[in-house]
Amino acid sequence: MVSFGGLAAGLGIGTVAEVTRRSLRLTNEEPSVGNAALDGVFLSEANAERIVNTLCKVRGTAFLYHHNHNHNKHHRTNILPT
Repeated sequence: MVSFGGLAAGLGIGTVAEVTRRSLRLTNEEPSVGNAALDGVFLSEANAERIVNTLCKVRGTAFLYHHNHNHNKHHRTNILPT
């Protein structure tokens, strides 16, 4: 959950930075109108990279958790007699 919270904060900061760059014309992006402008600002290259990195990290963490959980389940010893 922390990863997704960090992603949300990063996307917000990235979007504000992209809006600022476009407002000050510090980018080569052509100005657009409507939803295309919002999509272009939100899904900037930097934000797309943030999304990919976070999803890869979360996927790797989930894989390790699943692997360790299954490994430990198969190697438990019964302390109490059955």
